[in-house]
Amino acid sequence: YIHCAVYRFLGKSASKDEFQIGLIFLPKEPTYTSSLYLNSEPLKHHLSSKPEQIMQFSTTQENAVEISASCIVVSINDKGQHSSAADSINTVAEQYLTDIFDSGDFNGKTGETLRLIKVPGITSQHLILVGSGNTTNGITPKNFIKIADAAAAAIQKSGALQAALYLQDIPVTDKDDAWKAEQAAISLL
Repeated sequence: YIHCAVYRFLGKSASKDEFQIGLIFLPKEPTYTSSLYLNSEPLKHHLSSKPEQIMQFSTTQENAVEISASCIVVSINDKGQHSSAADSINTVAEQYLTDIFDSGDFNGKTGETLRLIKVPGITSQHLILVGSGNTTNGITPKNFIKIADAAAAAIQKSGALQAALYLQDIPVTDKDDAWKAEQAAISLL
């Protein structure tokens, strides 16, 4: 069970062999953790093409309102429906995200992003909204990759060295949370 994925840039490496990317999965009963290292061919390919980057990937069940990351990414679809993380933030921020959607400043289209600074009620400096488009019947894997790529580009543009992505609520046809986490990791590399 993945609640969110936290990505942290660790620095540069002289050799691509000096780093690993791991995901820690926390079960609903957070009494233990287990590690899973991603060894998929798409991820290996991306790692070998960018040996100067080291990133640490982990997952947590920490609430988006309370997580200590310099940047948080949450999704809103094209009908203004919030992911669970966006809904938590919207509640403590006194409907701030709803107001942004209603004003037309953010439409929730697939891959659309909007970076907000110092959102009331959260500890993170930056909040990035990413549009998930029409999620009624689930989105295609291609559209999820588009969303993950847009989120990664917005994180990079923000200059944040640590980001928490809450993309697990986006329904993807025939794909599970592990696949979503892998695609988010690939997008960030």
